[in-house]
Amino acid sequence: LIRDSKAALVIIDDKASANTAKKLQDACRHRNVPVFVLGDGMLGASCGRPGMAAAALKSGKIAQNVKEQCEQQDAVHLPQQAMIAEDKG
Repeated sequence: LIRDSKAALVIIDDKASANTAKKLQDACRHRNVPVFVLGDGMLGASCGRPGMAAAALKSGKIAQNVKEQCEQQDAVHLPQQAMIAEDKG
């Protein structure tokens, strides 16, 4: 969805690997897609798929509602200029 410019927002679990998070954030920054980071396991628990690292949502009512909920909850909104440090360990 991100590469096709169809993603309205991306959600990354804070336990996603540094490489996964960086690749997604770079792609989103390039295409101006907002990125939110949810607490440990919250993404997988809400989708019924434990261990899920990331999700992209298409434009529409669901994406707008999720974005509003992320803004009101504990989700961290990553500004377009923010960088996720690579894990060198």
